[in-house]
Amino acid sequence: MTQTNAGPQLTVVGLFEDVIDANHALADLKDGPAPPEGVSLIVREQVPPDADAANAASAVATALSEAALDQAGEWLMHLVSLVVPNEGAFLVAGPLGAILAGSESVSRWNESAEGKAITPNDETRPLLTALARFGYGEDEADYLSQRIIAGSVLIGLTTPDSQQASEARRIFADQNAVHIGTNWTDPETAARAETLVRGPVEADSDDKVVVFDSVSLLVGLCGHENPEIAATCGGATVVDRNGEETGIIEDLLAEIQPDGTAENDMVVFRYVVIAFGGLLGLGRSFVAVPAVYVALEADPAVLDMDRRSVHSAPLYHPNKPFSRHEEELVCAHFGCPRYWL
Repeated sequence: MTQTNAGPQLTVVGLFEDVIDANHALADLKDGPAPPEGVSLIVREQVPPDADAANAASAVATALSEAALDQAGEWLMHLVSLVVPNEGAFLVAGPLGAILAGSESVSRWNESAEGKAITPNDETRPLLTALARFGYGEDEADYLSQRIIAGSVLIGLTTPDSQQASEARRIFADQNAVHIGTNWTDPETAARAETLVRGPVEADSDDKVVVFDSVSLLVGLCGHENPEIAATCGGATVVDRNGEETGIIEDLLAEIQPDGTAENDMVVFRYVVIAFGGLLGLGRSFVAVPAVYVALEADPAVLDMDRRSVHSAPLYHPNKPFSRHEEELVCAHFGCPRYWL
């Protein structure tokens, strides 16, 4: 059962000048006891996302690749590519990223931040304000935001567990963080961040932050570690509406509602990943077909289209984030409505 922590939480951040050290720190956090929904990332993008590049690669995947953080994209939550006016383009994830990218109005926070070292003029500095919301004082938040803008990588962990916080500090120190900070985050901010991380990306209501791309909260069900969610589906044959073999099912991508299991209908199928081509499993191509077009209950599974539509669709990359930009391209190709609207 998913629960929201009601009390204050600790937010530990590490600032890294070397992306290799940052990668090692993320790998250690992944292997440790810290839950992925508590891990934050903020890194400046080397090349700002292009809003006019309709057929370009996912902005999130591009940013991960340019920052040499590809592996982190497989497990970080709420990955977003965004632009902060006057500060730059950033790839963000986790609680800090969700607050930065979310619908929290900076001016609204200033109005309610009695006792915090935040002034009304700081509404033009969303990075500083996001850090302040997690308990960081004006001087430290200013230092961190300036270093991020200059190209340093910030990694954080927000947790109610003091042992996890101590372990994060040890990891950051071991991986040569140039600055490590720890502060208490108030319950309201912690709860709001947790809600945002587990939900769809919301663009800032007063346009202080522009979201270019984000990663959907989709889970691969084939071979999932949770036996209540896992589906036995890999390798099943798929045919088109004419009965022609089109490929095999590689995975099922679904949204898992809070407390969802396969038994209580809280799993919402979104895509069927179909593999085709190649030889002996090598060199295969993958396509994510909207689940509404696949009759999974049939044996073999049947597509409501011909195989040419599948084989000409935008390719799906199993080891990279499947972003909203890529979902838009898939929906445009198959002519299906966007389920998230």
